[in-house]
Amino acid sequence: MADDKGEIDQKKQSQFQAVYSGAVDWNHIYRCFHPPMEIARRLAGYFEKDQATPLLLCGFAEVAFELQEMGYAIRYVDFSEEMAIAARRDFPGLRSVEVADVLTLLESDPSPNIAIVCRVSAYWQTKSEFEKLVSAIRRFPRQRVLLDFYDRDAAETGVIREFCSDGGSGTWKFLSFQLASVHHPRIEVAEMQVDYNLKEGSLSYLAHRTHLRRQEIAEYFKLQFPDSAVSVHGPLVPNDESFLLVIE
Repeated sequence: MADDKGEIDQKKQSQFQAVYSGAVDWNHIYRCFHPPMEIARRLAGYFEKDQATPLLLCGFAEVAFELQEMGYAIRYVDFSEEMAIAARRDFPGLRSVEVADVLTLLESDPSPNIAIVCRVSAYWQTKSEFEKLVSAIRRFPRQRVLLDFYDRDAAETGVIREFCSDGGSGTWKFLSFQLASVHHPRIEVAEMQVDYNLKEGSLSYLAHRTHLRRQEIAEYFKLQFPDSAVSVHGPLVPNDESFLLVIE
């Protein structure tokens, strides 16, 4: 049990290199199992259309594109250069695609409306990353910040989640949970065997994803932002074992 940022950062980098190298069509996988249009509709319920103030969105590229098609000004941000290339290739109409670690970007970016969603938070696996997020949000006046998280209360060792669509099927098997940080918020990282079987081929890999408990993470952000309203909502991704947190 350790909050070892160097070790976990190395693990995170290796995960990205192995799985997000550009060899896998992730936009296709997302589309098969997590309907981008429905996610975009749900996001649209939280933000007004304001062409002068783009929504900074970190999540699925197709969600960003669908929101733009609905009339929103969007700045799409992705950690992976390969995923950004895929976004520009698959959605050439998407006007703004940036490659950045969103936590670092927000330290100097005054965007008032922010959505870090589609469980990007699963890669935040140290106390320092949550501290960095809080510090970055505080640097500028923010109107509304959306974050979603995998729900620890809905996942246990041995559970198998199954996904089915016209495009194929998939399973996530929860092998174990590691307590990565005992500090507030308590961070538990699931080791998961992920398998996708699609018409175009199959993909299997071992994943490590942060899961948080709703009450604990809500209390953490309420403590960090006492002058803001912090609320917990149902999942942004349909039929997903996750939850949405709103700071405004």
